[in-house]
Amino acid sequence: MLQRHRKLIGYLVVFGAVICVGAYAGISYYEQEVSLDQVPTAAKATLLKEAGEGVIQKIERELELGKVIYEAEVIIDGKKIEIEVAADGTLQSKGVDDDDDADNDDDDDDDK
Repeated sequence: MLQRHRKLIGYLVVFGAVICVGAYAGISYYEQEVSLDQVPTAAKATLLKEAGEGVIQKIERELELGKVIYEAEVIIDGKKIEIEVAADGTLQSKGVDDDDDADNDDDDDDDK
């Protein structure tokens, strides 16, 4: 009987771990670089409208909390602008890209 309970507890622990990993994967952050041709029509139209005369340098498809977002890096008037658009074409955000990844360190602080 004790052996049977140990086996059951073992199965429950493994099952719980699988469920936890699956739940974590469902809310995790995923990104993949894509071309403009790979962006859905509605999102592409919004990206092009918001970019205007700017030059789109890079587009990433991101999955955030189960929602597909297209993030574009655009150069407008010499400034690096980040535009985020949902797959349905809804503008999520637009602003100066303040990413501090140029120095390849892990901090986002310009102070040296």
